[in-house]
Amino acid sequence: HMEMNWMTRSCHFQFFCFDTEAHDYVIFLPESSLPKDSKFESQQTIFTNQSAQGYPFGVAIGGINTKWTHAAYPRLQWFPRVVHGTVPPNFYALEANTTMIPFHSLAAFNPGHLLWDDFLPIYVLMEIFQLHSQTQPLLIRYQLPGEGLWAGCDWRPEKVEVCQFMMSKFGPLMVSRSHEEAFPIATQHTTRLQLNNPNDKDKPRTKYVCSKQGLAGIGALNDHGPDKGHGWNMDDYKVVFNQGRGGQFWRFRNYMLNNLGLLEHGLVQKDRPQGPPYRIIFSESSSRQSRRILNTQPMVQALKA
Repeated sequence: HMEMNWMTRSCHFQFFCFDTEAHDYVIFLPESSLPKDSKFESQQTIFTNQSAQGYPFGVAIGGINTKWTHAAYPRLQWFPRVVHGTVPPNFYALEANTTMIPFHSLAAFNPGHLLWDDFLPIYVLMEIFQLHSQTQPLLIRYQLPGEGLWAGCDWRPEKVEVCQFMMSKFGPLMVSRSHEEAFPIATQHTTRLQLNNPNDKDKPRTKYVCSKQGLAGIGALNDHGPDKGHGWNMDDYKVVFNQGRGGQFWRFRNYMLNNLGLLEHGLVQKDRPQGPPYRIIFSESSSRQSRRILNTQPMVQALKA
C-alpha cells in the first residue's frame, strides 16, 4: 500500500546537516532542482526528491514494534527538514569519512533489542549504500516529540538512563574506539555536536554541522521487519523474514569484531565455517522474568540426536 511505503524505505542524503539550535536535521534543495514537468507528480522516487516536496512519505526513523499498534506507527514517519535554497556559505564540516545516522531506538535498554533492532539495521543500511567499509557512523538517537512510545527508551525516565548506559557500553561494537570517544551515542538534544569558535566567543558563525553523507530509514532492516513481532504470537512464525541473510549476519558480526580490534590481531575467526562441526549457542537464564525462562534442554538433546 503506497501510503505505508515509508515503513520500508531507506534514504541516502548527500550534504546532510544538523541544526544545533533547532536540534533537528536539514537538507538543502535548490529551487532549480525541483521538477517542472507535472509527469513527475506520479513518480514517487528519491531521485526527484518527491518526499521533500510535501508528499506524506519519508522513512521509518526506527524499527517497528508491532505491540505499538498501527495508531502509533505514523510517529516514526520521518524526513529531514527541507530548506529550499542554496547551501549556506558557512557551516562546520565533519570529517569526510563520517556518515551521520539519526535513528529511533526500539528498546536499547535490552541488549538483544539494541543488537538486532538498532545495530543490525544500521549496519545493513550502511551496507546497502556501500558506506560500511568507507566511513564511520555518527549515531544520534532520535527522540520523538512528545511522550515516548511504549517500552521504548523514552517511555519512562529510568528507561532513558538504562538506554544511555547500554549504548555507551555496547557503542564500540558499531564505531571504532577513537571515533566513539569523540562522538558517543547520544540524542539530538545531548549530542556533542556543539559549536565552539575561539575567535567569536559571542555566537558561532553558523548553526549547521554538516556531513558529506547521511542515512536514515531502518524500519524494514532489523531481524523481524515491520510486520512481525519477536515471537510473542504464533502468527510471528507463519512467515520467515531472515531467509538468505546468513552471509549478511556474518558480515555484521565481522564488522563489530573489527571495531573492537579483534579481527586484525587474529583473535577470532574471520571466514565463515564451510562445514561441520557447527556451533549452536542456546541462551539460558537470560531473563529474570519467569515466563521467559525456558527449558532448552529438549532442543539441545534433539540437535544432538
